[in-house]
Order: sequence, then C-alpha cells, then structure tokens
Amino acid sequence: MRMLKSLGPWLPWIAFLIIAQGSELRLEVGLVVALLLVVALAALSLDRGLLMWVTLGFFAAMTIAVLVFHNAWTVQHFNALANGALAVASWGSLLLGRPFTLDVARQSVDPELWNHPIFLRVNRQITAVWAAAFTVNAAVAVAQVHEVIGDGVASAVSIAVLAAAVAFSSWYPKHVRSQAPTEGESGPPH
Repeated sequence: MRMLKSLGPWLPWIAFLIIAQGSELRLEVGLVVALLLVVALAALSLDRGLLMWVTLGFFAAMTIAVLVFHNAWTVQHFNALANGALAVASWGSLLLGRPFTLDVARQSVDPELWNHPIFLRVNRQITAVWAAAFTVNAAVAVAQVHEVIGDGVASAVSIAVLAAAVAFSSWYPKHVRSQAPTEGESGPPH
C-alpha cells in the first residue's frame, strides 16, 4: 500500500504517457483516463496533496482544450505545458515553504518528525531537483516543438533528466542519514 501511495500522485501522468502515444484518439483516451484516475485517487484519499490538485487542474484543462475545443496548439505544446505546470507547482511549493515532496514523504515517517529541520531540508532539496528537472524538460519540449532539437534527442534528454531526479530522490535521504551522527539527533529524512 505504501508503494501505491508513493506512486499515487504520478499514476495519472504515467497512464497518460503510456496511452497517449501515436494518434489523436489515443491522446484523447489518455486525457480521459488520467482525469478519471486523479479523481479516483482523490476520492479514495490515496492522494490529496499539492501534486493531486495540480494534476487535476492540468488534466481537466487539457481535456477541455482538446476534447471540447479541439485546440491544436494545446496538442502541439502538450509536453511543454505538462512540464511547465509541474515546474511552476514545484517552484511555487518551495517559495511557499511547503515542498510538494512532503505529501509523499510524510506517509512513511512518524508524525513527530514531520517538522524536523533535516526532514524539511531533505524535502526542499528533493523538490528543488524535481523543479529543475521539470524546468529543463519544459525547455526541451519547447525546443522540440520549434525544431531546434529532434524528437530522439528530446526524448533521450527528458528520460535522462527524469531518471536523474528519481535517482537523486532515492539517494539523497540515504546519504543524509549516513552523514548524521545518530538517528535520534537527525531524524529519518525522506
């Protein structure tokens, strides 16, 4: 269940990426599936954090733009819009002092540690890495749309950037824990 809760905020995005490849019909189906998934996750209380609200707003807006208004610009710029929305949400969560990674991290840490300075610092760092990754991928998507870089290069860079963010998210809390003099002194960062 913990793994599902950790993946929960990302399931609509993952489903969309898997489904919405190759045709306009698949794009439309992917949008509807992603929107239904985020609503189901919220209803089941598997995810109600910032990322859920951003995901709900994004897929609702994109579904309306594509299915109702048949907006070709939205379709053409979808990757840039998706990464841009995630980047803005990530940077915004940092500016507001509530890194979006806290919502997931708190599911695996005792509530008495939620306000621990090291726990909060680790989440700020991880959120900053994700914000940078989404920003880079938004720029890559814009470059791809304007044919500055090819599809293969854009895909390779985007995948590498996301893989690096995932790797950092896994490595960094362990690294901080290994540097702490004692667990009681540092709290378990996540």
